[in-house]
Amino acid sequence: MKLILPCFLKRIQKSLDIRLEVYGENHPDIVTRYNNLGLAWSDSGDSNKAITYLEKAINIGLTVYGEEHPQVKLVKEYLEEERSEQMNKLVNVQKT
Repeated sequence: MKLILPCFLKRIQKSLDIRLEVYGENHPDIVTRYNNLGLAWSDSGDSNKAITYLEKAINIGLTVYGEEHPQVKLVKEYLEEERSEQMNKLVNVQKT
């Protein structure tokens, strides 16, 4: 898995870069790509990058879809989970 993840991250980033060039920032595909990057960074263990990309997905999703759209709600759930995991890591570090 660790060997596949860097390649996967590069491909998602490349896909995002192409779509940003073609569609601009406020497009549903951009929401999906930022979400995918956030989840991939989460899987790699980098909560800060995961949160950054998930927040971008939400902000654009709110513009593109609105507050009640299932995609926005799903990304918000991912973001809440990531923030919770990040807090748990901080608590565990402080305990040691």
